Amino acid sequence: MLIQADRIPSPLNCQVSSFHSWQDLGDVGTDNYLCSKCGILLESKKTPSPLGCMSGIFHRWQFLCPIGMDVYQCKQCGTIVHASKMPSLIGCPAGSFHQWNKINR
Repeated sequence: MLIQADRIPSPLNCQVSSFHSWQDLGDVGTDNYLCSKCGILLESKKTPSPLGCMSGIFHRWQFLCPIGMDVYQCKQCGTIVHASKMPSLIGCPAGSFHQWNKINR
């Protein structure tokens, strides 16, 4: 679960375990980053924190592209990105390389 907050959210009421275990990944920014292990997509000012990956101990962040108005979807992993240019091909969670298709609006 991703949330944007100015303080650490309450650890209570986790539906999976007794308590939430929140991890600060960094500040919201103008670049798209994707973890190639768990597939989470973030808009961040800089490379997010590596801690707290659901698919292992550490995230493996890949810079995709700056945020923009064009929409791309990877045919391999299904990730949808709002981009100012074609996203990077490296780091597809489905393996190998991303296969981006520009989605017409």
